[in-house]
Amino acid sequence: MESTLQLAMKLDPREVNHHLSTVFWQMEVTKFLHSCELEQRHVMDLIPGLLQPLQSSGIFGTKLSSCSVPTLFGSNIERMQLAVLVMVCGKTVDEGFGLAFRIIKDYHLKASQIYSLAGKKLVCDGRFADIEQLIFCIQSSGLSETSSVCDDVLVQCVHTLAEKRDSTDMEPLIKLIVDPGRKISAYIKCRQLKSAYLLAVKYSRLDDVRKILHEAQKLGQTKMQQICLKRLGQQVET
Repeated sequence: MESTLQLAMKLDPREVNHHLSTVFWQMEVTKFLHSCELEQRHVMDLIPGLLQPLQSSGIFGTKLSSCSVPTLFGSNIERMQLAVLVMVCGKTVDEGFGLAFRIIKDYHLKASQIYSLAGKKLVCDGRFADIEQLIFCIQSSGLSETSSVCDDVLVQCVHTLAEKRDSTDMEPLIKLIVDPGRKISAYIKCRQLKSAYLLAVKYSRLDDVRKILHEAQKLGQTKMQQICLKRLGQQVET
């Protein structure tokens, strides 16, 4: 009896609560993903597409099988993958956002990285309305540094679109970026130099005007080069 009591006392109450919480939230995640499967949203088909960006980031060395469903009992990379999965599996982002938020909070995961991965997946699937909903969910979550996290997500989405040379859906996403410097950089990335220039002038950001000039030279946009040079010349004279 005494040895049994000693064994029982080895676990800290906080550790016990953590394990119980993991079991509870794993059950909630399992029920959610099962409901997605019942509605013909195939979870297993999404998993391989979530593995590559996580493993190529180089943050974690753990290799995951594309044939297994990640769980909260696994490594942090599995938890990250699961948090992204519940957001992109729902009919809308809002359906799984609460679960993802809880996973991020309980396991001290980097929110901006997970939300950015979810945003990238939504871009690849052409779910642009869901990207705006993701931003709204983040803003409503009470997360600290909300604007910075939202900008991280939006910049990642814009860069993904720029790589695909798809400019039709960029403008609404760029407009949601709050930080002027990051918004200007996003316009430059998408080769929308006029919009970038107007913002740079509005906020008196001469370094950004120089970046726009450099990009205009690369793209052979003579008129934009002249505009930038004129602006920079005026500042030198004053």
